[in-house]
Amino acid sequence: MRLSGWFTGLWLGVLHALSAQPVLRIDPSFKESFLVGYMTRLDSSRALSATGLRLQFSHFRPVTESVVNYGSDPRHHYLRFTLYNSGPEPRRLILNLQQLFFEQANLFLYDPSGQSLVKEQYSSWRIPVARRPLPYRLHNFLIELPPRQTVTAVLHTRVSPRQRTSKALVGLYDEQAFLIYDANELLVQGLLYGSILLVFCFGLTFLITARQAIYGFYCLYTGSQLGYILNINGIFGQLSDQTGWLSDPVFGGVMALFSSAFHISFYLRFMHFEDFAPAWLWKLMNGLIIGTLLVASYMVLQPEQPLPFLLATSIVILYVCLLVGCLGWSIYHRRSEVRVIGLALTPMLLLWIYYLLSGRVLPVYRFLFVFAFYPVLVFEMITLGVSLVYRFNSDRQRIMAKLAEATQENTRQVMLAQEEERQQIAANLHDDLGGTLATLQREIAIQNERFGNQLLTALSMAQQATVDLRLIAHHLMPTIFSQKGLQIALQEAVELADRQSTARVLFVCSGAPRRLNPELEINAYRIVRELLTNALKHAQATRIVVQLIFYHEFLYTSVEDDGPGFSSLPHYTDARGIGLKNVRLRATYLQATLNIETNPSGTLITLEIPYDTSYSTHSHSVS
Repeated sequence: MRLSGWFTGLWLGVLHALSAQPVLRIDPSFKESFLVGYMTRLDSSRALSATGLRLQFSHFRPVTESVVNYGSDPRHHYLRFTLYNSGPEPRRLILNLQQLFFEQANLFLYDPSGQSLVKEQYSSWRIPVARRPLPYRLHNFLIELPPRQTVTAVLHTRVSPRQRTSKALVGLYDEQAFLIYDANELLVQGLLYGSILLVFCFGLTFLITARQAIYGFYCLYTGSQLGYILNINGIFGQLSDQTGWLSDPVFGGVMALFSSAFHISFYLRFMHFEDFAPAWLWKLMNGLIIGTLLVASYMVLQPEQPLPFLLATSIVILYVCLLVGCLGWSIYHRRSEVRVIGLALTPMLLLWIYYLLSGRVLPVYRFLFVFAFYPVLVFEMITLGVSLVYRFNSDRQRIMAKLAEATQENTRQVMLAQEEERQQIAANLHDDLGGTLATLQREIAIQNERFGNQLLTALSMAQQATVDLRLIAHHLMPTIFSQKGLQIALQEAVELADRQSTARVLFVCSGAPRRLNPELEINAYRIVRELLTNALKHAQATRIVVQLIFYHEFLYTSVEDDGPGFSSLPHYTDARGIGLKNVRLRATYLQATLNIETNPSGTLITLEIPYDTSYSTHSHSVS
């Protein structure tokens, strides 16, 4: 019997040792701990007093995960852990709870025996920051450890019915280490908040500039996401002495719903989903988005009525299914925008998987759990913002191309109208005035014979007027190019100008002459004629040279005079306005480069016309 009793006692001692509360030793080098393996947990449907809680110590069960997951459990939750200060100096520790929206967050401290309550601290999201145990945006509690003594701590929490879901990381820090950590956390978060705000302003700028719905959804998404993270991190509460609606978890829920609705709306328009999706699917997507916004509006109007957990879960599931469905449909239709969306969403998706598995399958890394969400979110926003810049530039180029195409078409119509008018004038000159001059020439010839050749001078002038009229009519008629081409037409125009002007007008042609596109030839001819006319009328020149050079890739033509230049002739600057405007218009149509050089020694105007011009919607360089 003695042997049996001895074995029984030994076995009970082993069981007690295995089930005893592990003790965390706080040595002089201690900085931080997540209390993994040191916590036990009790869930109760009612709140327990300090005395009643002590009587329940034996019912606490070990916590296996390092991230405490409360889910939507509305009961009271208690986490118990024991600390032992192994050093000769008292220690001041900070218990940090990385979750704001607890209806209750209290800490009970018991003496080494665990029988007497030493200290009790109360906190809640409803309590202003200044009146919490420690004035920080999240819940923090001070634990004072005497040298070489043990303290048992019990953390009592209850999830807010307005939040409904909660997963918190509990951390224990040395006081000095916590101050450094908190300052660094504020600095990092401040930089990230500022980045999101800049991204929002960036989107707002594009919205004002482009006035398209996609930029509006981008702004709404980034703005609501910024409001959500400021809410759940207690920044609004830290900035105010009182807990207002911005600090309420309902506001965070509303921002989360708005963010989800605007997020999916942005992606739908970014992928041009309405262009390839069936009409019923497009209507279904928009209906679900509107439903999400209506739920958010209900939360605003009824803040005291918590959103049913099943409805909240359904919205999240629908949001994920919508996003995945849209991406899958876009991949099926081989939309290029999917690559950008995949790049933006992949880090966020991996992080959410880590959040689900952390503390169970994967280890807890504080940076990933606490900080990683913000840079990943900023990465997504910046990636989408860069793609929007690309889209904005593409849209702008497309609009500019359409505008250039319209301008080209208008220019073509104007020049066609001018050519038709010239043809009509040329026909009238040739048929009417030409016939009159021919009749006049015959009458002068008859009278000259009657008066013994006394009217030879008048007859010669009439003959020259007939020739000049015929040449002018031919120059006005574009049909001249079908027989003679640009070189001969310009040469005749220069010879006519040389005969009619006191200035010496020369024509120089080099290179291998070739016949060009008739539209190019007629417009190049009109430009040179306009420049030559301007020089004859306004340049006050004694010598004018017209050059035509056929290069391998382009046609070069120039008009040069030895006049005093534009600056010395103010009236010339005014007079040339309409002519040069027409020249620039034709040069733009030909995709040519027009250059003007003027000084007191003369003026040189050059034109380089590419042979392979397509008269399309490309932009042209006209200086």
